[in-house]
Amino acid sequence: ESQEALHSTMSIELGYWGNRGLGAPLRMMLTYAGAEYKDVHFSSMDAWFKDRKPAILAMNPLANLPYLVDGDKCVCQTNSVFYYLGEKYGLSGSTPDEKLNNEQ
Repeated sequence: ESQEALHSTMSIELGYWGNRGLGAPLRMMLTYAGAEYKDVHFSSMDAWFKDRKPAILAMNPLANLPYLVDGDKCVCQTNSVFYYLGEKYGLSGSTPDEKLNNEQ
């Protein structure tokens, strides 16, 4: 199965608070890449800390918002999610100069 077909069949979950904040550019990146994803919004501290965080913590000891679950991978923290999605969808640049521009 091709990488593109594999990406389109996998379920991605992006979690963040109910506001735009740090989750908005990650949602934009997923949309730009054409990814199908579940957009999870937390509207209360209990919804995050009591309901979902324990499961995320079991997958990644650095559990925090935003987080992204992609199959058996769990990535937490905004910049790490940016990096992961950039690499996964070929958006990080292909030359040293392109990669540098992306990191700025």
